[in-house]
Amino acid sequence: MIQARSVSVALVLSMTLAGPVAARQRTIDDFFREFTAEWVRSDPNLAAMTRFFSGDEGRKMERLRNRGQ
Repeated sequence: MIQARSVSVALVLSMTLAGPVAARQRTIDDFFREFTAEWVRSDPNLAAMTRFFSGDEGRKMERLRNRGQ
């Protein structure tokens, strides 16, 4: 009975701890998408010229580009 309980507790703990780890795994597509976005953020002219971002972030890049001219 004690061994069965220990196995059950260990199983629940491993599933609980593995859940967040599995959720944090990124694909290679995620990596390149995030890498490219950060690269483009560093150059507001490139971001505005290519219209890489949309919405609020796109407008922010346009303002930064216009401020630099």
